[in-house]
Amino acid sequence: MNFEYKHLLNDDFDPASRVWVYQSSRLFTISEALQIEEMIDQFSHNWHSHGVPVKAAAHLFFGQFVVLMADETATGVSGCSTDSSVRLIKEIEKLFGVNMFDRMALAFIVK
Repeated sequence: MNFEYKHLLNDDFDPASRVWVYQSSRLFTISEALQIEEMIDQFSHNWHSHGVPVKAAAHLFFGQFVVLMADETATGVSGCSTDSSVRLIKEIEKLFGVNMFDRMALAFIVK
């Protein structure tokens, strides 16, 4: 598996951007990953905070991690807009039968 990812991140985001990482309880299949990438891409392009578009990006890394990013230099992310992102992750959980909120799960790479 290729663990290079930095070239995939948005380099026009402020270094202090907010980032949320959700780890799935299992790897997604290729077809699931394609569906999830479409869902999170659509979400990030339509994410709003109090009616103002959020400068956002979303990625699925290593077939198991959903990463949402918000550059708040232009628009802050409110509680309601954060709630909408949580609803998206809960929808992914329900559709694919995974747990995305297990904070006891630990992931690491052994080289």
